[in-house]
Amino acid sequence: MVQLKNVATTLAKKRTSLDLPPDLLQRTDEAVRLGVARSRNTLIAVALEDFLNALDRAASIDARFAEMQHDARYREMHVELAAGFAESDAETFTLEEDGP
Repeated sequence: MVQLKNVATTLAKKRTSLDLPPDLLQRTDEAVRLGVARSRNTLIAVALEDFLNALDRAASIDARFAEMQHDARYREMHVELAAGFAESDAETFTLEEDGP
């Protein structure tokens, strides 16, 4: 298993509690037993932070793609690229219609 990065220990923390399904708690305890994390708390905090960071990255990527719809240079490049593949796309479509 992979060793998790350490959650910052100098930051102030606030106590909370979680209700976890028994199988998830068992897997968490097993990961701690194997040394993946120092504690349940560390494992859950790192997993939650990684999940939220992934959501932030996805939102950032989505926002950049949304900006592209207003980018004239991008649209021009897209049209040029699509035109470059038009012949092979048509050939593929024809092959799909004819079947194997």
